[in-house]
Amino acid sequence: VWHVGGGGSLYRIVAEKDGKWQKIADGGVAQVAPMDRAGVAFLLMDDGSMRQIAGGKMARIDGKAYDIAYGGGVKWHIGGNNSIYRSTGGGWQRVTGSAKRIAAGPGGEAWVIGTDDKIYRHTGGGSWSNVPGTAADIAVGPNGVVWHVGGSNTLYRLIDGGKWKMMNAGNIANIAGGPGGSLWARRSNGQIVAYAPFRPPLAEPGMVKDTTTTKDIGDGLTVTSIIVGDPTITTYGPKTGVTSTAPKSWGTVPGRASDISVSPAGDVWHVGGGGSLYVMTGGKGGWKQVAKNGVARVAAGIISGRAFVLMTDGKMREVVDGNWRDLPGWASDIAVSPDGRKWHVGGNGSVYHDTPKGWQRVDGTIARIAGAKGGLAWAVGTNKRIYRFQGGKWAGLPGEATDIAVGGDGSVWHIGGSDTLYRLGKGDKWEGVDAQGKVAALSVGADGAIWVVRPDGSMAAYR
Repeated sequence: VWHVGGGGSLYRIVAEKDGKWQKIADGGVAQVAPMDRAGVAFLLMDDGSMRQIAGGKMARIDGKAYDIAYGGGVKWHIGGNNSIYRSTGGGWQRVTGSAKRIAAGPGGEAWVIGTDDKIYRHTGGGSWSNVPGTAADIAVGPNGVVWHVGGSNTLYRLIDGGKWKMMNAGNIANIAGGPGGSLWARRSNGQIVAYAPFRPPLAEPGMVKDTTTTKDIGDGLTVTSIIVGDPTITTYGPKTGVTSTAPKSWGTVPGRASDISVSPAGDVWHVGGGGSLYVMTGGKGGWKQVAKNGVARVAAGIISGRAFVLMTDGKMREVVDGNWRDLPGWASDIAVSPDGRKWHVGGNGSVYHDTPKGWQRVDGTIARIAGAKGGLAWAVGTNKRIYRFQGGKWAGLPGEATDIAVGGDGSVWHIGGSDTLYRLGKGDKWEGVDAQGKVAALSVGADGAIWVVRPDGSMAAYR
């Protein structure tokens, strides 16, 4: 989590472990957009110039802007005359339309507030679609959860069916989406608050001062800097102000399956009899059939209603809210990482991941793949050995497996001998997990819930 403090100073905190904000830059920053790797961010300076910071060092980016965003490997900014631009690393490209606020999500997706205060969504197809509602600010988390601030500083979250759900969050002025469905926000009085499935440690308490300055930077642009000093942090749980601590337990799940996958948004997908495909939205209610046949494996997308699908003929497809589109290539296994990157195993065990320009080959020969955040991956080799892909190289770990999975919470799991379940613990050691029976396939959600398929096709969940 990053924020801009007094005098345009830049601060960062690792919410799950840090006890206080760490100052990264002394001044001149107006806005910050975190990028994929830890400690790397896209910055808007108070003179309208743009920078990228990594390891405490800044590099200048061409152009001037008054709003910026980053998501799914794509930088976005709003320039003069409310023009919209995107960059995947090869320079800025003009995008049709105009906006005054922008937020970016996974898969090259962007959400904007237009000059008419209406909300629009860009899915990478080259056009914008209107989403009901008007907004003053908008945010998209790395897992695709969309939020906006509406009238009377009211907070809303996008839910199934393209509807907005009003959140009981009090007066909210500005928002930033975080991992695992979390949200960080600034109240009108300058207080920083967090809505999160985890409880962040408190920053050092202090007097809150909130000032807003607007500066004319030329080229028809102005930059408004919100300055917050010495913030306190308040947490909001889903209902009562604290996260539920009810103990999890194993229970049966109706239906029969050969594969299962859980999205960070909570959707559960499974491949049923005859290659049929089903989804349980939000992990609640009943199963809804999405395909009658032809499906071999499924990897849940990070946005509700989306999945990456491997067909029985080896072709790959993507389903988005019931609409199907073909993807190039042939595969024997597929995966989607918690931050949205697609992976697949191609011919002769070859490995690929997606980029804005198409599939990119990665060295190695494997049988099974599981994507992790930040370009990392885990795999089972053709020899059943376990491997981790990091820094462009594969490294072996002890143990043998038939399948491997990375949870939405970042945890790593594998199915070992005799269909037993293991989780990676400290020191890269595998710890046996009592799954109340044998496991043939598994997936783990952002909330730590474990969904499994038994060798006989029955399903169970630890939640």
